[in-house]
Amino acid sequence: MKFRKERLNSVLRDELSKMIQKEIEFPAGVLATITEVDTAPDFSESKVGVAVLPSDKSNEVLKILNEQAGHFYSLIFKKLKIYSVPKIKFIYDPGSENAARVEEISLKQ
Repeated sequence: MKFRKERLNSVLRDELSKMIQKEIEFPAGVLATITEVDTAPDFSESKVGVAVLPSDKSNEVLKILNEQAGHFYSLIFKKLKIYSVPKIKFIYDPGSENAARVEEISLKQ
């Protein structure tokens, strides 16, 4: 069962990345990247981590993505042809921002 979840996470990450790149226009100068997908054990929901640069635009980007989550759900349902597609929820992932801060601090020492 764990292998199925990992495979679904990987497929969702790849497909959502392609869809976001093709279908969503973010404000000028904003870059959004899917960093991870974590599907619930019962496959009811997938939390999709999104890194946003600049980070002060993260709320705006998440609002755009979550408004389109239903559209992405239907596209994935049609493309993957699986019985149950988890509900998609986009969340902010500050991981890249934190890594940049750690690197900056380490370079100062």
